[in-house]
Amino acid sequence: MKKLLHSIPLIIQQKRVWLSALLVLVLLAGIGLFTLPDTTVLLKVDSNEVAYTSPIELNPALQQSDITNLQLKPATKEIRKTTTVEVPATGTKFVGQKATGEIIISHKYRLTETFIPKGTVFAGHSTGLKFVSTADVTVPKVTNFTVILAYSATVPVQAMAIGEEYNINNEFFTIEGIDQTQLSVHGEQMNGGSKQAVTVVSQADFDAAKAQVRTQEDATQAKEDLRAMFGTDFIPIDESFLEKGTYSASPSVGEQATKTKVTLENTYSLQAISRGDAKALAVQLSQNSQTTLGQELLTSGDADLKFANFEYREEGVSRTVLTGTASYGAIVDTNELPKKITGKKQNTIISIAKENPAVQDVSVSSSPSWIPWPTLRSSNVHVKVEPFSTQQ
Repeated sequence: MKKLLHSIPLIIQQKRVWLSALLVLVLLAGIGLFTLPDTTVLLKVDSNEVAYTSPIELNPALQQSDITNLQLKPATKEIRKTTTVEVPATGTKFVGQKATGEIIISHKYRLTETFIPKGTVFAGHSTGLKFVSTADVTVPKVTNFTVILAYSATVPVQAMAIGEEYNINNEFFTIEGIDQTQLSVHGEQMNGGSKQAVTVVSQADFDAAKAQVRTQEDATQAKEDLRAMFGTDFIPIDESFLEKGTYSASPSVGEQATKTKVTLENTYSLQAISRGDAKALAVQLSQNSQTTLGQELLTSGDADLKFANFEYREEGVSRTVLTGTASYGAIVDTNELPKKITGKKQNTIISIAKENPAVQDVSVSSSPSWIPWPTLRSSNVHVKVEPFSTQQ
């Protein structure tokens, strides 16, 4: 009796374990009724490759792509980058003031007026230094023949160059391009000329800074960044990669400074075509082949498209030659097959799919993978068709 009483708790504990297990199974079954798996059936079918090539036009101004006429509306992405470097100024130039003064032109017997236009050059007899008149002046003619008088005019002048050497005094001049017969041309004191050497930004400084700033630009990285901006729905055209740069210096070349900042404003751009357009082109360019009759397009070859002879033309229009390889295979009714395999086990699904002689390989996968039974709804069955390769 005691032995029986001692075994009762053990029996109760075992029943609890079995009841718990049974409850878990019931819960799993209940979940399964509401959590039907998505089943993907991948069919690998006999296929053939059709190569295609054609010139195409890319025109951003199009409202939409015109596949028939091989005109596509590309997508364009841009990245703007600014890079600045600072370099010391090493150039030298002289700065200063030009001397100014007056030259007196006089005569006693000249019978005609002498017009001296602004800009007339006066060259010193002894120094060879040149001055330029800054105003129009007319030297009067003789008006009184009974008395000898001096007729004169004063001309304001400025030195042709800066420098203290133009601060001259008591110099006679020759007037270039003017008949000086009977004329006396004399200058008094010229003042204000000065000159000193200063440091400026040279062209060599600018060129060295441009080379330095250029090394900091990474065009390869810019192209990769642009490619990433398109996402998976577009096919970037690497050949369309464009780089436009503008350099500027502040202070600029020739300006007085001890250093200068050189800035490169760079704009990188890249074009891409949509995968939808690529597939439509593949169909149009390859479907006329005799090998595609009675078959459907499996892959457009968009993953391996090649673009050659890319050329930008007027108003943003560009042209290139597109080359690709499409894959065609047997037509599979992807709408009817799910109805046939709904509720079937994996081996049965494979057998049904292989009833089509063109199907060479079948793989079945479910999600979530932990549900051990097939889906009971055809809407949860997804059929994909890919080319069969003997190398796989």
